[in-house]
Amino acid sequence: MARKPRQWQEGLTHHVTAHAYLGDCFQDDSDRTWFLQLLLALLKKYKVQIHAYVLMSNHYHLMLSSQQDFALPGFMQQLQARYAYYAQRRYGRRGPFWRSRYYSDVIREDHHFRAVPLYIEANPWRAGITSHPARYRWSSYRANTGHIHSRILTPHPEWAKHGCATSNWQQEHMRSMNDYLSDAIRYSTCSPLPPEMEVEASVVTAQLLH
Repeated sequence: MARKPRQWQEGLTHHVTAHAYLGDCFQDDSDRTWFLQLLLALLKKYKVQIHAYVLMSNHYHLMLSSQQDFALPGFMQQLQARYAYYAQRRYGRRGPFWRSRYYSDVIREDHHFRAVPLYIEANPWRAGITSHPARYRWSSYRANTGHIHSRILTPHPEWAKHGCATSNWQQEHMRSMNDYLSDAIRYSTCSPLPPEMEVEASVVTAQLLH
């Protein structure tokens, strides 16, 4: 089957994810730190903006955009190739590092500009490795809610429509995440977290919102 052609025109926003071919792409905090440093360097070179991200053990997600035509293909090629080279040298791995090509989807609908960051940042919670996205270091959630500063992130222009000021949107993002987690539990046949972690998740959310 022929591959679906990518759309890389300026101004488009993409949700990108890539999985390791075998095993984990991030084995420890040193790997994740190196990846974020590489990300920051490439953002400056290619004039790309990152709006949300998460680094899991065997894959990562990015929400990104650029105001330059075809800047994103070069950015992604360098990100994938340079990190693979780093990891293969560190761990003595050979052969393909990434599983096939990375997945990329253009974000078009208004509600998706709010929903995609929630989906990305809730990954560690859905995987059952944290009681709340705020407790996971390797995502954009704490920066997108104003609790830490990140040089990697740029607020998406669409977000201003849902909060006149950055601080307003940050508060709205926290409330939206609370609703997202509650809905995920309510409509799932089984909870992604054990009961004691569900309780902790509600407590963390309350602390962040008040």
